[in-house]
Amino acid sequence: MSKMKSVLVLLSLLLLISCVEDAHVHSFSEDWSYNATQHWHAATCGHSNLKTDKADHEFIEIIEYDSTCTEIGMRKVVCSVCGFLKSRQAISAKGHTKDDCISLVEATCETDGSGSWRCSRCGIEYTEILPALGHIMQQTSRIEPSGCADGSVTYKCTRTGCEETRTETLKAPLNHVLDEGFIVKEASCVEEGKEVHTCQSCGQIIEIIIPKTPHSDEVTLDVASTCTKEGKTVKTCTVCGRQIEILSNPLGHKTSTDYDNDNEKHWKYCVRCGEPLEETIKDHSFYNGKCTGCQYSDYFDTISVGDSIHFGRYYMTKTGEYGLISWTVIAKDELGITLQCDNIVDCKQLNEAAELDSWGNSSLRQWLNDTFFNIAFTESQKTIMNPVAFCLLADKVTILSNSEIVGLVRNGILNCRYASPTAYASTLGSGQYYMWLRTLVSSTKALGCDSSGSVMLNGYSITSGLGIRPVISIGQHKWNAGEVTKAPTCEEQGIMTYTCLDCAIVEEKEIEPTGHSWDEGEITLPRTYDTDGEKTYT
Repeated sequence: MSKMKSVLVLLSLLLLISCVEDAHVHSFSEDWSYNATQHWHAATCGHSNLKTDKADHEFIEIIEYDSTCTEIGMRKVVCSVCGFLKSRQAISAKGHTKDDCISLVEATCETDGSGSWRCSRCGIEYTEILPALGHIMQQTSRIEPSGCADGSVTYKCTRTGCEETRTETLKAPLNHVLDEGFIVKEASCVEEGKEVHTCQSCGQIIEIIIPKTPHSDEVTLDVASTCTKEGKTVKTCTVCGRQIEILSNPLGHKTSTDYDNDNEKHWKYCVRCGEPLEETIKDHSFYNGKCTGCQYSDYFDTISVGDSIHFGRYYMTKTGEYGLISWTVIAKDELGITLQCDNIVDCKQLNEAAELDSWGNSSLRQWLNDTFFNIAFTESQKTIMNPVAFCLLADKVTILSNSEIVGLVRNGILNCRYASPTAYASTLGSGQYYMWLRTLVSSTKALGCDSSGSVMLNGYSITSGLGIRPVISIGQHKWNAGEVTKAPTCEEQGIMTYTCLDCAIVEEKEIEPTGHSWDEGEITLPRTYDTDGEKTYT
């Protein structure tokens, strides 16, 4: 047994020695590992769950860079052991000091003050506004309300040097019973009025302010906006003369959907003012004899009597917007084509005065060759317009006479006697379905056609408002304005000479005699019961 024990002891000693020789030694990193609350050294021998020197952070505050008077600084909080950064915070700018005052204006209750200082920290001189202090009000007296008499509370500012006082009304428990009173001062649009009443309960005199009356405005200037210019309305008070101006923005151009043209170019126009729009003006581009942009074709080579064309623009809609004028060719010769407007475009008196000696002196003729001519046609269109061939006055715009109507009807142009009014013309009165002829019946009447095309042989008063169907002529030449080379007399025709601006060809047109302008006459032979008398006119 003892021998057996000895063997066991020996084996145990050998086993122990073997274990000691094979024992593992752990290794740890020199760098710190950490989380938000602790730090430690982590094992580097493969036993990653082993930690040594584990402890809570020991936080300290470090100033990274300090703030100045005007710029912020920065501080950080870190662990003094492992260097873990807990937070970084800005340090507010210190602001300038006010140790060294250069000048000072103290603020009062209602006005700001100001001061200038030199900062002892950075040496800069600066100025600051000192805000008004505001009143500190303290009650100084109180009168309690009684019956229908109001009470009051008076306050005074307690700041030294301030004399500001305020009084508040304490509403009476009962209302005043006022008499009818009387007006001391009438209110106007300039000043308030005043009326005085007496309370029938307490005898207090009550003054009531009458509000100013509204201004009595009337429009003294009214200029409508145009496409390019602002409008202005001026209203003036008829009582005090006060004026107010109301401006309205320019309307801006409204572009047409169709093209107007002459023999060289085409363009879109503004339907409000009729002006060609510069950015749309283009030369014709022809294909198979027609412009691909506006469908213009050479009037003189391709057009025939009875055809329709568009030329010029005039008011067309009920609101007065412009549209293209449609014309029918009623005559053609080697010099050009004569056109009659397809519609009644306007309504006018043949003459503004009640009597007229000839068409040449009528106000309608003047309107056609001035107002209508300048509204309806551009300067380039005017250059290709000839004097109307059958009008001896050499006018660029006219209307038909009775004899011309008869001749055109014989040639099959039946609609020269009647037409529908445009939407614009239909707003101008009951005469828009009738149309003037330039043939006088007497000094007070002229011929015209009714809505069926019948010529009213008795005529219409020349001051009536009837429809207008203008007639124009377009030529191949661009004529100048013309020169009177022989002046007309009362009975003899004159001559107007035109020169083409392109080829210098000259054309002469006869000018209708002016007609006599008789005086009131003188009785040279008195009449008797048996014989006629005589009156001589010069």
